[in-house]
Amino acid sequence: MIKKTLNRDGLRASETDWEESVQVKRSLAKSKWHHVQHYADAKASIVQEIMERANGVR
Repeated sequence: MIKKTLNRDGLRASETDWEESVQVKRSLAKSKWHHVQHYADAKASIVQEIMERANGVR
């Protein structure tokens, strides 16, 4: 739950992060996923980047 909150807060704080997240998710949505976890794994890097920026980690 903490990760979801950090990601949400990061997206609310930065329009650039929000736009990047939307772009990545839309691109991933074009693929067919056999398992939802594969989609989650594919977007993990952008989620991690946004959380790090939200926490001030560069």
